[in-house]
Parts: sequence; C-alpha cells; structure tokens
Amino acid sequence: MLNSCKTLLVVVLSLCLLVPMDARATQVVTSDELHQDLLKSWNEKEQNLATVQNLLSTDAARELIEQTGNDYNQVMKALPLLDEEELSRLASQTHVAQANFAAGLRP
Repeated sequence: MLNSCKTLLVVVLSLCLLVPMDARATQVVTSDELHQDLLKSWNEKEQNLATVQNLLSTDAARELIEQTGNDYNQVMKALPLLDEEELSRLASQTHVAQANFAAGLRP
C-alpha cells in the first residue's frame, strides 16, 4: 500500500512539473512574430504622423498655429516625439475634421 502511494505521488509530482513547461512553451514569441509586430507598430505610427503633418502643413493650420503664439517649426519638430497613442488620437481627430470639412460642416 505504501509503495502504491509513493508511486502515485511520484506520478502526480511529475505531471505538475510537466504542465508549467508545456504552458511556457506555448507562450514563446518567435523573433519573426516580434519583428512583424514592431514593423506594424512603426508603420502605423508613421502613417499617423504623416496624417497629422499633412493637416498642419496647410496654410490655414500654419496661420492658426502662429496666431496662437506658437512657433510652427517647433510644433512640427515636436510631432515625431509624441507617443503612438497620442499620434493615433490626433490622426483620428484629423480624419474626423477632414470628413466634416468635406461634408461642409464647420467646427
């Protein structure tokens, strides 16, 4: 009886040790997947940056920036320093503003 309990205990402990290793193996991210995610993130940031820069490079936007007492060149230099989330939010607002303008709506 004692021998059966020892055997059962060894089997249970062995299974406990195997489960975490198997779980970790399924969570491994390959370098290719990581590269693809980084590339996608970088491309999204570049697209968002271009969207905001295109809007701010218009004469009307430049005038408005200068009327508010800000330096246009400093604003344009600061854009790439924004984080991905902020650039995404600004690009989204830019798309909405452009769509509203195209529809004839004023802010």
